[in-house]
Amino acid sequence: MGLKLLLSTLVLTGSIGMLSAKDKDSTAFTVKEKYQLRRGDFAVKSADYESALTIYLELYTNHKDDAQINASLAKAYFESNNLLDAEYHFTRVTEINKDVDAYFYMDYGHYLLSKGEYEKALTQFENFKKKEPKTKDLKFSQVENYILQCKGAIANKENIKVQVKALSNTVNSEYTDAAPGITADGKTLIFNSRRPVNKGGQMAPDGQFFEDVYIATWNEKTNNWNEAVPVEGVVNTNEHDAATSISADGQQMLVYQNILGVTKSGDIYLSNKGSNGRWGRAKAFEEINSGFFESSACFSADGKTIYFTSNRKGGYGNYDIYRVVQLPNGEWSLPQNLGPKINTSRNDRAPFIHPDGVSLFFSSEGHETMGGFDIFQSTMNENGVWSDPENIGYPIKTTEDDVFYVTSVDGKRSYYSSEKEQGTGKDIF
Repeated sequence: MGLKLLLSTLVLTGSIGMLSAKDKDSTAFTVKEKYQLRRGDFAVKSADYESALTIYLELYTNHKDDAQINASLAKAYFESNNLLDAEYHFTRVTEINKDVDAYFYMDYGHYLLSKGEYEKALTQFENFKKKEPKTKDLKFSQVENYILQCKGAIANKENIKVQVKALSNTVNSEYTDAAPGITADGKTLIFNSRRPVNKGGQMAPDGQFFEDVYIATWNEKTNNWNEAVPVEGVVNTNEHDAATSISADGQQMLVYQNILGVTKSGDIYLSNKGSNGRWGRAKAFEEINSGFFESSACFSADGKTIYFTSNRKGGYGNYDIYRVVQLPNGEWSLPQNLGPKINTSRNDRAPFIHPDGVSLFFSSEGHETMGGFDIFQSTMNENGVWSDPENIGYPIKTTEDDVFYVTSVDGKRSYYSSEKEQGTGKDIF
């Protein structure tokens, strides 16, 4: 479901010094140790959690019962997605029962939200309010929203019959698997994977391999997806290749490519499936591409409208959602921004238009989220006006980035990318 970037920003804003040198327990630290603690806090603020953990663990050796160092370790472990060790140290802080800083409760609530423990998270957010009733900073201004979301999830939990689970290892791997696309009959799944067997064998600066496009077909006998394989043909190159949509009939694919000296920046390409089942070389979709990044796109069911994401000038935020429509003469219209109902001052990305042609799903940081990207739905009326986007909520949204949501024609089965405890990093659910 959807929380990380926003909450991480919120949490970092106040809680880097969550149990700072002014805390009662800080007298137990030497001057040198206080300096090390500040270095660890700065590493967390810089998202260098590995360095922070190294510093905190060294201090922990002599301060195992100190609330400050346990709180710092809990936060660093949580931000490193080590939930087991995070839980231990969050629990230790509560057992030590010292008068900790208010921002500890926000961090602890954030952790509990990531586990879907809404009742416990609600308690921690309310503890934050009690501890700092006069605070008017960014965190405090958002805590009411988190409390409302917790209460809503608690109220609706028993009434919602949705099961969320990671796809099997015929699709997901130990590497990043993301951005699913599905045909109208629900029998063909495309996605992108950063596995060592990518075509070019190259590794990106982030330590992961370049993306290639993979495809899996549904097996009626096993009631599962067949083993995913790289798409046949020449879609995958030696560079980054990322499918963003497959047409309803499975004959066309929109692909994101960013090739030095070839693409304008990051561009959308179109590939057609040949009669031999192999995918042809992707060609630039010039009516969409600009000198800026067009990071994702999707087909409407009839193929006559393309929704896409771009950070071109003139938008409402960083990345906005646009569309182009095929005209009667076969040419494409100029790109049209979907407007402020959909787009915010932040990032709005990964659009998917349902086969009904009016239900738009997309990921946003700017609408009311639990942090990071959450998935929203908006419906276009007969006058072409979009409704206020609604967070699709529990149990799909999480504290992680939830993106690239697609759903079947009947709405009974959906797929999206996220990082969850039950997965192996970024997986498809």
